[in-house]
Amino acid sequence: MSSTKTPTPPPAPTGVNAGQSMLDYQQQFANPELQALTYGLEQQYRPKYAALNLADIGQYQQGGINLLGQGTQQLGAIEQQALAQQRAGDVAAIGQYGSGVTQAMRQADPYAAAIADQQQQMALQLYGQSQGLTPEQRRLAEQQARAGGMARGRIGDQSSIAAEILGREGSLATKRREAMGAGQLAQSYNQQFSSPLMSILGRPSSAMQYAQGQQGLAYQQAQGAVGPRFSDPNAGVNLALQNASNLSNYNASIYGAQAGLAGAKAQANAAMVAGAFQGLGAVGGGLASKCWVAREVYGVSNPKWLQFRAWLETSAPKWFHDLYVKHGEKFALFISDKPSLKYLVRKWMDGRIANAQAIYA
Repeated sequence: MSSTKTPTPPPAPTGVNAGQSMLDYQQQFANPELQALTYGLEQQYRPKYAALNLADIGQYQQGGINLLGQGTQQLGAIEQQALAQQRAGDVAAIGQYGSGVTQAMRQADPYAAAIADQQQQMALQLYGQSQGLTPEQRRLAEQQARAGGMARGRIGDQSSIAAEILGREGSLATKRREAMGAGQLAQSYNQQFSSPLMSILGRPSSAMQYAQGQQGLAYQQAQGAVGPRFSDPNAGVNLALQNASNLSNYNASIYGAQAGLAGAKAQANAAMVAGAFQGLGAVGGGLASKCWVAREVYGVSNPKWLQFRAWLETSAPKWFHDLYVKHGEKFALFISDKPSLKYLVRKWMDGRIANAQAIYA
């Protein structure tokens, strides 16, 4: 039977020495001819590329400034419109729900509501009293002014009359200050019930967040481009890693193709030999009777006599086939007791079988 040679697997890829790869790259990069060529190219073309980079940077920056200006104006208008709509909605909500919210807050804390009511009543009362003096208060102010004038020895003159007027005005000013303080305190007490509603009027419009996002986008677009680096030692490592990866892929592809081809050849050879064996079986004992010499040389239990028979029927020259069929039986009987001669015949038949395997492979 023909045999198929299995391809030898490719060797495992060797590891990449990062330091050595960087050193190799730098040594090759430091080649004088390469440096002279690189320097010449840099000297000739770098100003042109720099001009392009600067032009791009200027274009990006100007475009960013234009976008930022236009965006700021547009977003300002949007912000103003959105804020107006939001304030209108807030005012409408306060008008619709304000009294209910305030009443709910007062019911939630009745003790604080009672104190606020009392303070408000006191403030109203003091505001009413600050409009003028009662007769008792007027008399008290005049008596205090006259007592002061008597102490100074000036009774009934213009200064004593002015002192009485100032005393009455001072009493009224004191009442007004008391009323004002009570009113402010009452306002602070009552404001705790309406503060949740009033706080919504100070909320910023949601358009502000969108404006900030657009400004950030414009800033990013205004950033300049970065030019290429002259030399990067990491390039050596990257090239080594890429080369190792390419080599591994190449070896895997070649080995896979060779293994697939070997498998296809093995199937073809098996099919060919099987066809020959089927032909042998079809003719039965008549075909086996042609294999006198091969059966004598190899032995009945050795399948090589079948391989030689397949070669005889498919690849042997016609003259040899006819001669073998005509005299084979007598020749087998002749060499049956001659081991040396059988050895020579077997070696010759091995050569024919091997030649057939080389053809099929």
